[in-house]
Amino acid sequence: MYTQMLDYILVQTLLEEIKYYDVNSYKKYIKDNIIPLFELSDIVKRYFNDIDTELVKYAEEIHTLSRNIIKLAEAKLGLKFEERSLPEPKDIYEVIEYGRRFLETAFNFTSASNPFTFFIWSIRKITKVYLKAHYPELFKRNTFEKISSVLGLEEYWRPPEIKPKEIVEDYTIYAYLDFETEKQEAEDTIGGLVSKLNERILYELSVADIKSYGSLYERPNVLEKYKERVNKMLEDIGWKQKSKIIIDFIEATFSINGLIAELARGGTYTIFNFLDEIMPLQMLGVVEIKISWRNEKNAKWGGVIRARWKL
Repeated sequence: MYTQMLDYILVQTLLEEIKYYDVNSYKKYIKDNIIPLFELSDIVKRYFNDIDTELVKYAEEIHTLSRNIIKLAEAKLGLKFEERSLPEPKDIYEVIEYGRRFLETAFNFTSASNPFTFFIWSIRKITKVYLKAHYPELFKRNTFEKISSVLGLEEYWRPPEIKPKEIVEDYTIYAYLDFETEKQEAEDTIGGLVSKLNERILYELSVADIKSYGSLYERPNVLEKYKERVNKMLEDIGWKQKSKIIIDFIEATFSINGLIAELARGGTYTIFNFLDEIMPLQMLGVVEIKISWRNEKNAKWGGVIRARWKL
């Protein structure tokens, strides 16, 4: 089992910097990170049409996602948000400066840079045993229920009922049902929207073919640096040497029949070993697992593993 493998990075970067177990911390996170993105993306989407239409498309999507997160935070957290406009740019130089601030704020928001975003992103699909191992404060004083309610974390998949009951509970997967699940049309959640925003910025905008890169702004290498950090960490802890799952694909299907998981590319595992093998990569954003069909009567499920990069 790999449930302890990420502890050292999480303890040093996450647990010391954020209070993920405190509901009030989420208000501050949204005020400090989401509201500035909302305001800056509004400027970019209105003023960059004659400069970079591709950047405008990203700004529009980021603006919509940010607005929806703010609305949910108002309802769930009692966040008081008074919409205000940034000063309108007086000339092209101020427009370009707003673009720079928008990109800087966007990349500083991502899971590669922001510990709080990393926490929200890392639990988008996660087994309970991994939650307990990496975020123990969630399981004190009914905190898990409170934070799950704030973020929209729900039970996604549950193993067949066997004894001991604890193993079923430990390997139940929790998820934001509005992010990369077969229930994609589920109601918006704060966790799901933050995950979508992170996906758009870190995995798409950072490598997008937009005119502004190379002319107005330097192309960020935030994703490449993050990949290097993740790959080195997995190498340092021996994941590649120990794992039987080789991530040399962009997409691979899997099936679950009772307690047995099987990759279509080859490889049969107990469901517990399969989840232990894949969960570190899921937490870090290397892969995304998705259950695409289920037959709960026969305890059969099927799904897809999508790799964001190969290992």
